[in-house]
Amino acid sequence: MIYLVYPNDKSRSTAAPWSIGYNLSKGLRKRGHLVQCHDWDEQLCVYPDGPDDILIGHPHPEPGKCFRTSMVAPWKKVVSIAPWNGSEEYRRDQEYVWGKVDHHILICGESWYLDFPDDAYAEYFATRGLSHLDMAIDPSHFPPLKQSYNAPGERRFLYIGCTVPIKGTEYLAKCNTAFPGMNLGHIGNGTIPTATHHGYMDLQSDAAKSLISTYDFLIMPGLHDANPTTVLEAMCWGLIPVLSDGCGYSLSGGDYHGYRLARTCTEDAALIESLQRVDETTLRDLAAKNRELVSSRYTWQRFIDSVALVLEAEDEQVRTPRAVVSGR
Repeated sequence: MIYLVYPNDKSRSTAAPWSIGYNLSKGLRKRGHLVQCHDWDEQLCVYPDGPDDILIGHPHPEPGKCFRTSMVAPWKKVVSIAPWNGSEEYRRDQEYVWGKVDHHILICGESWYLDFPDDAYAEYFATRGLSHLDMAIDPSHFPPLKQSYNAPGERRFLYIGCTVPIKGTEYLAKCNTAFPGMNLGHIGNGTIPTATHHGYMDLQSDAAKSLISTYDFLIMPGLHDANPTTVLEAMCWGLIPVLSDGCGYSLSGGDYHGYRLARTCTEDAALIESLQRVDETTLRDLAAKNRELVSSRYTWQRFIDSVALVLEAEDEQVRTPRAVVSGR
């Protein structure tokens, strides 16, 4: 039996983080495993029924939640799986858990994984495992929305998400003030000065899809963003990503096709101005490459197989330090 602790709401199965719990439980069952699901914020302690039972889940940062209270039971294997973005906040929330589990799967861009602080955790990961895993989506839930791009000089940029510090939206507000020709829109909680604010929206709704189709670029200036699913959704829709390295996706590493924010005003002003002039053929080509990339690489099958590799491995294999199971 596998006990899976993750945000659990089937009615939200197309949106992260609920999509992870939904697809992981579904995929593991297809591989022949019995899976019992618990929501990550349940005040509950679960125990194994047999010697081969495994616990895997997202450790809620608050004490008393399901995974943290259950991980000390005599499981055959305990695996934590959670986003990682290199920030002190994430380290603070997860350090205690890492000392108790057999393996930790980092959901993040490869750059965050490669920058993982070995010096701080060398002794721990000498005996226990660490692996990297990209996010995934089902492209069929995010059909192409772009029939054409706005004319040169009238191109529009969209930010999707909240305005917490790790998202870097203070810099985006600064850019938007300095470059009024940016034509910036925002879907999500919080506000960005001078941006057109559309509020929180269900991205699967017809209203959201109609609105998104009027924009040309997804702009994400993240400082510490693990692997935002919004980027993959936008790649399917046909918006062209304009991302900082802090979003966890690397342009040079081939993680997406689009443009890179330098997070310096002079360089990014020149970039935004140039994107107002790029020809539509180039944008269409980038959009087609992005959708193909999501369909071939950022798949739930790869995600599930990578997690299953850890769950189904013998103990001595699981305890290999920094074992990469990204599925690339």
